Amino acid sequence: MRINLLPAIVLAGPPHSGKSVFGYLLANQLKELGIQSYLLRAVPDGEGNWFLEGDRQVVLSLRMKHKTGYSRNFVEHMHGVIANRPLPLIVDIGGLPNHQQIQMLQACTHSILLYREIQELLDWRIRLEGVGLLPLAELQSNQAGEDGIIEHSPILRGFISGLERDPALRTIGPAFLALLDRVCGIFAYDPQQLEDIHLQGAPFPVMTESELAQRLGLPGGSGMWWEPVSLQKLDRIDVNPNGCAFYGRGPVWLTAAMAARWFPYPFAVFDLRYGWVPIASIPVNKRNDQIEYELITKAGVTWVEARLPNSFIDIHEFYLPPPTGGGGLVLSGKLPKWAFTRLMQHYLPDCSWIGVLDAARSRVIVVFS
Repeated sequence: MRINLLPAIVLAGPPHSGKSVFGYLLANQLKELGIQSYLLRAVPDGEGNWFLEGDRQVVLSLRMKHKTGYSRNFVEHMHGVIANRPLPLIVDIGGLPNHQQIQMLQACTHSILLYREIQELLDWRIRLEGVGLLPLAELQSNQAGEDGIIEHSPILRGFISGLERDPALRTIGPAFLALLDRVCGIFAYDPQQLEDIHLQGAPFPVMTESELAQRLGLPGGSGMWWEPVSLQKLDRIDVNPNGCAFYGRGPVWLTAAMAARWFPYPFAVFDLRYGWVPIASIPVNKRNDQIEYELITKAGVTWVEARLPNSFIDIHEFYLPPPTGGGGLVLSGKLPKWAFTRLMQHYLPDCSWIGVLDAARSRVIVVFS
C-alpha cells in the first residue's frame, strides 16, 4: 500500500461559516507566496473560484445550473482524487456531510474548523472523531465582528472575521495570517521538485506556462500574468510536430488556445486526477448520464453549454456533442481542461472561430480564428 506523504487539509464546518471564501483567500495567498497547492472543492454545489470573482448575476445563474446532490460515484471519485493527490491539497467537503461523505476525510491529513455557534463546534468535533486528522485550528467565524487569537498551541483558537463574498467587504486579520503561516509550514515543499515529479511522465515535449510566458516576454513570478491579450502573441511560438505536453495552473482558455495552436499535432495536459492526458487518446463514448450538452445557435454563432448532472465527469465516460454548421462557436460549462480541449479540437476543423466563456470576466475569449 502506497502512503501519500503530501498533506491534505480539510476545511470543516457548518454551512455559511465562510469556508468557501476562506479557502479562496488561503489558496490565493499561497499562490502569491509561490507555494504549490490546490484548492479541491469536493462539493457538488457548482461553486469555484470563478463564483467569487465574476459578475454576481452571471455566476449565480451558472452555479444553479451546475448544482447537484452528492452521489456514491461522486464521493468515491473525490476520495480517489484526495488519496492520489500530486500536490498539497486544501479540501472543501461542504457544510452538511453525511456518513458516506465522511469517508473523504479518511484520505486527508489535517483539519481547519470554522464555526459560528458553540454547538456547531461540538457537533463537528464529533464528526471528526476517529478520522485521525491533525487539527490545526478551531476559529469562530463572525463576518463583521471580532478577529483575534485566544490560543496558539497546540491548536490555533480564536475569532476570524471578514470572510465576505463581496470583495469590497473582505478583510484579512491576525487569525487568518497566523493560520496562513501554519499552513505555509506544512505545505513547504520545493516547487521545482514537485514540478519535476509531474513532468517525468510527460508523453510529448514539455512546455510549461512559465516557459511560455518567458518566450512571450510576459511578467512571471506569481503565476498571475495571463490576460486575454496575451493570446495575440502565440503566433510567435514555433510548433513542434512531435507534440506538446502543456503544464501549468493558468486559465482554461489559455490551454485551449495552445491546443488550437498545436492542432493537428499531439497535445497533452496535466490533470490533478489523471496525471498526463493526451487529448487524442480520450475515449469517446455514446451519450450517457455524466454530461449533457445544450446547443443554441443565434446570428451564426453556436453556443455549446456542457452540464454535469453528477458534478464531475469520468474521463472514460466522456462523449462529444453533434457537429454544428460551422461559423462561430462558444464553449461554456464547468469542465476540466482536458474536456474543454477535446471539445475545442472536435469543432476546430469546421468553425471559423472558437471562444471560451470566462465566467470570472463575464465575456467570451476567442482561442482560435
